[in-house]
Amino acid sequence: VQSMIVFEDPSSIVTGLTGMKHLGAHLCGFGGSDGCVGWVDWRVSASAGYNFRSSGVTKLGGHQYPVISMSICPSSDDGLGGDVHDLFVSADLGGEVFVWDMRMNSGPVGRMHSHTKSVLTTMTTHPTSRIIATGSAGHSVQTFGPHYQTTGMIPTGEGLHSKRRPLVTALAFQPDAQLLAVGCADSTVMLY
Repeated sequence: VQSMIVFEDPSSIVTGLTGMKHLGAHLCGFGGSDGCVGWVDWRVSASAGYNFRSSGVTKLGGHQYPVISMSICPSSDDGLGGDVHDLFVSADLGGEVFVWDMRMNSGPVGRMHSHTKSVLTTMTTHPTSRIIATGSAGHSVQTFGPHYQTTGMIPTGEGLHSKRRPLVTALAFQPDAQLLAVGCADSTVMLY
């Protein structure tokens, strides 16, 4: 078992995690209640011992609001054989979604504003395509395409459930298709 303290301030807690293997590094991306985003390189941290501070931790700037979700997505899905690497994606309660390239120790390489009239409740990324989806307390799902442009807004009360407008609580993409499952606070799951 390895452990690491990533926040020195005891009032900051880890609120989002995602993991990946990149160029031989086992990375764990984290987001916090203070809006901070960063990652841990477990290759570096493994040599430093048990329950240590800061070795192998990269902290970047962050969000204005608490981070609620972290995920990864591929950097390219154009099939042209370019430099393909994974990107960390973070989302906060205020509706901002940031895309981070861990090869750069600087700010986000992409920013999106999602659900500006309500609280962002969840975020996910497609595992093989650069598509990001966010859900909100405003009863909708918003999607973003490869260049971080808005590609759609789906009200969760569409179709069969048109009389109900449930809060979005969970999202998941089907790995080998362009299908999105949406979980809602009224115990329904919808497939788009």
